[in-house]
Amino acid sequence: MSTQDQRFMDIAPKVYYTICNPVKELFVIVMEDFTDHVTHLNTVNYAPQVWDQKDIKVVLRDIARFHSIHLGDVTSLTSESWMCVISGGVIKSLKGFWRALLRNSHMTFPDIWTQNRTRLVGSFIDNLDRVWQVIEPFPRTLVHYDFTPRNVCLRKQEATEERHNDHLITTNRSIFRQSCIYDWEMATIHVPQHDVVEFLAFVLPGKCDVTTRTKLVRFYQEQLEKFSGRTFDKNQFMNVFKATCCIYALHQLSLKTVTHSVTRLPYFQRAVESHMGYLEELEASSCLEFPYTGPSN
Repeated sequence: MSTQDQRFMDIAPKVYYTICNPVKELFVIVMEDFTDHVTHLNTVNYAPQVWDQKDIKVVLRDIARFHSIHLGDVTSLTSESWMCVISGGVIKSLKGFWRALLRNSHMTFPDIWTQNRTRLVGSFIDNLDRVWQVIEPFPRTLVHYDFTPRNVCLRKQEATEERHNDHLITTNRSIFRQSCIYDWEMATIHVPQHDVVEFLAFVLPGKCDVTTRTKLVRFYQEQLEKFSGRTFDKNQFMNVFKATCCIYALHQLSLKTVTHSVTRLPYFQRAVESHMGYLEELEASSCLEFPYTGPSN
């Protein structure tokens, strides 16, 4: 990524020097050393034990600030040589593929992909047109698209005067915590809620009540509105979050299941239980009816 926008530079690892010589096949990048000034590095395997609510909010604040850069104006991104956009048309055209993946997931890991979870994701696939209709009208932006604790840590910085009133500052008033986010090779255009969906699936415990997630999504919405200068209808914002959860279940979680079948991922079952547990609880409380109502394409 070549953006020099401060909202990106503040959360990206510092790059001091690069060499790019394709003829000699020489590629060098000199980046900052995280030793002694970051926390939460490489914590994906035990994330719920180390990421508390304030830690999570630091990341949601910072990714909201980043999302505000291109929110509602992604035209300049579509011509980038590295950009690969996964559109609704592509997602909907792959219904057969999603069904095959889901069947394989259930057969391979029936304890993770239980009958109820398989049925629920199957209903998302059956109603994919309506699920995507919920997402379609919402403004797009540049998202990380691999936004898990594998690629996020917290950097400790000296607090500037403008930061002293930030409620996420540490008890030591001279230290300000800021996200450091790396491995951007999957970055693409999507609704901003996608990164929130993914991050919460990996940092919240396998059993987490709906209220906790909802409060964090509301916090993120407040931060996005603050940094973008825009306001969003609360019901629409949350419905887009829920619909994106549905897509994440049938798409990313299904693909990650294939990876898990080859190389066991210590965090994978917990992430599925956290994400799918949320969707199961929504369904049980009749809060997942929005994708199944209204006209279909």
